[in-house]
Amino acid sequence: MVRTVTSWTDRVKERNGVQPAVHDMAFSPDGARLVVASGNRVLLYDATSGEQLSSLKGHKDVLYAVAYARDGKRFASGGADKTIIIWTAKAEGILKYTHGDAIQCLAYNPVAHSLASATASDIGLWS
Repeated sequence: MVRTVTSWTDRVKERNGVQPAVHDMAFSPDGARLVVASGNRVLLYDATSGEQLSSLKGHKDVLYAVAYARDGKRFASGGADKTIIIWTAKAEGILKYTHGDAIQCLAYNPVAHSLASATASDIGLWS
């Protein structure tokens, strides 16, 4: 039997009396950061200490997906507002893409600098 030890935990804070759900999370390629899709915010944590580094606003509805680029210089978020936001490592939103439906999943290409996104009915590839 393998024993595990919890390194850290955090409870996502209520907003306006509502407990937001966590729908997705992704580690940066170097393992130093953890990006979390929680409610309509992107939470950025130090993966070692558990310190919350940022709570990013930009989406108008629930987030379902986050993904880190292989170089660790940017990450993406998307959700029910049909919008994908590309964020820099400094937590600045720099680009927005839109779909006709809620974004369900995101994946960066591990070889090229492209991002794949999907809704319930379509797929997009962004470069």
